[in-house]
Amino acid sequence: MVEFAGRLQALMDGKEISNYRLHKDIPCAKTSVANWLSGSALPDGESLLKLASYFDVSIDYLVGRDDVPNRKK
Repeated sequence: MVEFAGRLQALMDGKEISNYRLHKDIPCAKTSVANWLSGSALPDGESLLKLASYFDVSIDYLVGRDDVPNRKK
C-alpha cells in the first residue's frame, strides 16, 4: 500500500493536484483520497481505472507492478 500511496502522491504533486480537486475530478468520496494517500486503504477496481485514466498511467504502475508509468503499444 505504501508504494501506491507514494506513486499517487507523486502524480498529484507533478500536476499540482490537490486532494479536493482529485476527489471532484474522478469523482470519489472525499475521504477516499485521504485514505489512499495515508496508506490506510487501496482504491477498488473502478477507482483504479479512473486514476489510471486521469493520470494517463497504467494500473500496473499505480500498484507498483511496473516502474514505467505508461507503456504505449
